[in-house]
Amino acid sequence: MNRIRARCKSFLSLLSCLLILFSFSHPLIAQDNDHGPETPRFTVTIHPLARTTIYNRVALLPLSGGDKDIADQLTRSFHSSLLKSKKYSLLPLSASTEWFDNFSGGKKQPSSAENLIIRAGTALKCRGVISGEVILGNRDPAVAATSPFLRVILKMNDAGNGGEVWRLRAVVEKVPDTYRLGSRFIQEVASLAVNRLVAEMVAAGDRFSTQLPQPRIFSFQGNHGGATFYLRPDPVLLFARYCLLRAPGKGEIFTTVASVRNKSRQATILVDNRGGDPGSTFYYTVVGITSSGLASLPVPPLAIPASPGE
Repeated sequence: MNRIRARCKSFLSLLSCLLILFSFSHPLIAQDNDHGPETPRFTVTIHPLARTTIYNRVALLPLSGGDKDIADQLTRSFHSSLLKSKKYSLLPLSASTEWFDNFSGGKKQPSSAENLIIRAGTALKCRGVISGEVILGNRDPAVAATSPFLRVILKMNDAGNGGEVWRLRAVVEKVPDTYRLGSRFIQEVASLAVNRLVAEMVAAGDRFSTQLPQPRIFSFQGNHGGATFYLRPDPVLLFARYCLLRAPGKGEIFTTVASVRNKSRQATILVDNRGGDPGSTFYYTVVGITSSGLASLPVPPLAIPASPGE
């Protein structure tokens, strides 16, 4: 039991170091300024909780407000787009909807939105809870510029303390006369919104995903003061590149010593040739990075003694 606790503590320490490593200097609020008459505008706010906590299980509650049919379509579309992003392990929508309907129909209502999030997280056993609101404005194109046609506010809160993790705001202001608010348009808005959300998460340092497999190491060896790693082929080309990271000791900060693009289905070779004192031991881990910038959880650290150089 003590050995298992020690391993867990070591792994959490590694994640802490990597979260620091992947936290870039970045404005936490980003907004589109140039958009066409039919293009949604997005505003994304990423809070510090996103960069310091990995959410293994997340629930999306039904969106509220506006037309119920449109709100339901948006809920399904956002759930589908979030699943495709591979950022979170999402609870099935049927489970969160059933709980929400039963809870909303009860006599005892939550005293605040924060209380609802905490109760949802407890009941659904989720650390992250996503909720949202749909606001429909005037559908007349002549006044759509001053009265937004569609506005969606989506946010995720930490069910442990109620704190906000991120907030996404999507606004569609102008709509052509021939346009009808249908499922295809709603799916497009949700897809674009989630893509923008993930991009801002990555830029802000919130890039680890529990939905990505860890890179598979085939073999490794010490190499003239460094090390060489051989990774098994990625049959579906899930990762765009791999990063090899090194630390001088347990609990130390890992730094990237090699980055290789995943160009084919052949084995990937990662080489650390930065050298080191003969006989010293370095700790290595490997992380896979997708084309969207999301990162797999790191491979458990491997201690490799540096072999003498030539």
